[in-house]
Amino acid sequence: MDSRELHLLFETFFDITSLARVERGEAALYERILDCTRDLLHADQVMLLRMRQGRVERYVKRGSGATLFLDEVTGSPTLDAWLEREATPFVGEAGTWHPPLPEALLVRGTGSVLAVPMVTKMSQLGMLVAVRENHPGGFGPADLQLLAALGNQTAVALENAELYQRLQQEALVDGLTGILNYRSFLRALRSELRRAQRYGQTFAFVMADVDHLKNYNERFGHLAGSQVLVQVAHLLVGNCRGTDVVGKYGGDEFAVVLPQTDAEGARAVSERMRRAIERHCFRHVHPGDVTCTFGVAVFPADATDVYGIIRRADAVLFAAKRAGKNIVRTTGDLGSVLTPT
Repeated sequence: MDSRELHLLFETFFDITSLARVERGEAALYERILDCTRDLLHADQVMLLRMRQGRVERYVKRGSGATLFLDEVTGSPTLDAWLEREATPFVGEAGTWHPPLPEALLVRGTGSVLAVPMVTKMSQLGMLVAVRENHPGGFGPADLQLLAALGNQTAVALENAELYQRLQQEALVDGLTGILNYRSFLRALRSELRRAQRYGQTFAFVMADVDHLKNYNERFGHLAGSQVLVQVAHLLVGNCRGTDVVGKYGGDEFAVVLPQTDAEGARAVSERMRRAIERHCFRHVHPGDVTCTFGVAVFPADATDVYGIIRRADAVLFAAKRAGKNIVRTTGDLGSVLTPT
C-alpha cells in the first residue's frame, strides 16, 4: 500500500468514527465507506449489506462518482445463518461463490468478489462487498486484509452509534412506562410555553393522579402496581391527539400538554382519558376500581410561566381529589377557591 492509499485509509477511519457520532443518518457513513472501498480496491462495484431485525438493506455504488443506491434484499436467510455460523471473509469468482451472498447479489459474467463480515462481540451487523467485473481472481491477500480492516472499523462505529442512540433514548423516556420522563417533559412544556408566547396562542396543562394506587400496591404488590402505571400511560397516550405530549410527572402522577387548547377543549380530552381508564380492566380488579383524577390549568388565563401553570394545575388536582376523585376539574370549576398566579 503506497502512502496515498495509506493516507486515504486512515482518513476514512477518522471519518467513520466522526460520522457515526453525528445525526446525519447512516447513509452518509455508508457512502464514505463505499467510496474508500472502491478507490482502494479499484472495484467496479461496492456494496454494504446492513442487517436489521431479519431484513437486509443493500447500499450500492457502481463506478466513480456514482450516487448511493439503496434497496432491500429479499429471501436472504442464508446471510443471517452464515453470519451466525462462520462470519469469515470470502473471496472467489463471480458465479462460483457460495452462500452467504443471496442470489439477488450474483454478478453476471466473469469477475471476482471479495466479502467480509461486519461483526462485533455483541452482534452481526452485515457485510462489506467489493466486485471486480471481468477480472477473475483479481483480489489477493492484501485486498482481503484491507477490506477486513474497513469492515471491522465500520462494525465498531455502528455498534457505538447504536449504543449512543440507546443511551440518548433512555435519558429522554421513563424506564417503566416508555413515555417522557420528568426532565424531558418539563423541557417540552417550556418549549410549548415559548411557542404560545411567540404566536399569542393558548395551551392547556393537565395533571393526572392515579386514585388509590397505594391501596392497590398493598393488596397486590408493587410489581402489579407498576403494571397499572404502564397501562395508564398507554391509555393516556392512546386517548390524546397526535400533537399532545404525555409525560411521567411523579410516582403515580402523569402530565399532559395540549397545544392550542382552551379550558373546555382540555376538559373534553381529559374526560376521554378519564373514561378510558375507568372502563379499562386492570389485573386483579373490576373496571372502575382503578381510576384517575385530572386537574387542568390554561396558559395564559391561569398562569404565564412554567412553574405557575404547574402550581395551578396541581392545586386544581388536589381540590378534585378532595371532592371525590375520578373527576376532571378546571380552575373555572373551583371559582374563588383558587387565587390567580
